[in-house]
Amino acid sequence: MSSCDSMEVKIPFDGSIECVHCKMNIFDPKFAAVIQTNTGKNYVFDGVECMIPFYTQNRDVKERIENLWVCNYAQPGNFINARTALYLFSPKLQSPMNGNVAAFDSEQNREATQKRHQEGRRLTFSEVETKFL
Repeated sequence: MSSCDSMEVKIPFDGSIECVHCKMNIFDPKFAAVIQTNTGKNYVFDGVECMIPFYTQNRDVKERIENLWVCNYAQPGNFINARTALYLFSPKLQSPMNGNVAAFDSEQNREATQKRHQEGRRLTFSEVETKFL
């Protein structure tokens, strides 16, 4: 995996950081998301369902986006490129803000989770963006 596909920055999942959009403390390493700007600032979110509205509502942030990262549901706490990640929507995923969308690094991991939950709709990043606009 290249440096463009994974994020080296680690965040604590102990509640010491709050989501910049909803202000909830971040505990769940399966759903967190990060915006990295070209000025070196990181914005941390408890899920993609908070990240997308934040950057669509903040033009100055959107114009400075360098990378968008989401946690890999199959490897909690490990961030992957949000734009190339594979997504699954299922109410059984129970994300912090009830967006219930998880990101995956591979089709195999997404398919395994979909089978385990016995339901789910596969989404692209564009479809996830539309869902949370």
